[in-house]
Amino acid sequence: FAPLTSNTLTLRLRAALGALRRLGALRFILALALLEGLVCFIAIPPWWHNDEPAHFEYVWLAAHSPTWPVEGQYDQSMRKELALSLIKYGWYAIRNYKPDLNNTSQPIWINTPQTGDKPGYYFLASLPLRLIPNAPIIVQYFAARSVSLLLYLLIIVAVWYGLGEILPGNHPLRWMASVFVATLPAFADEMSSVNNDVSAVLAATLFLWASLRLMRRGYSI
Repeated sequence: FAPLTSNTLTLRLRAALGALRRLGALRFILALALLEGLVCFIAIPPWWHNDEPAHFEYVWLAAHSPTWPVEGQYDQSMRKELALSLIKYGWYAIRNYKPDLNNTSQPIWINTPQTGDKPGYYFLASLPLRLIPNAPIIVQYFAARSVSLLLYLLIIVAVWYGLGEILPGNHPLRWMASVFVATLPAFADEMSSVNNDVSAVLAATLFLWASLRLMRRGYSI
């Protein structure tokens, strides 16, 4: 192989920038983020994200209840189906716990309930579940995760346009920062899970974009 000189590195960087411009930088970065999210879908076992079973329960109740779920509400038959899936994917095993699925006097334990949290994320994540009410629990779980993945891509869009308020369109820092956000493994993992952190990060990123736009351009419709 030829030695990597400064001239060679410069030429390769220019070639990479040229490829980004031809593909459309934002579309390329979104493709990277989508790939990272899909890797997380495959690599991380179902239910293994932070408090994911309880977050999903809230999503499920929002989709299947006639009224909005209240704190403490649960559906025992749903929890039983969920617990069977948790057993299948080793969620209880790593906690050294075995649930009693025949005990109907107490709710089956799926970690700390999330019902009662702010409703925005759970409403959005429940929308696809309303279309597949009779699908297996694992299918509904991945449908909810797909909403998180979509919100994750919107975060990348907000980062890109937010930086565009303070940087020229072809400035390297704009795409470098966006690529960093899109390919940070732990961030992509959390943002593609069933978790209201996704909507919180999106709200904060949109607020930052709006703030930068307001400072640069002033008030307008």
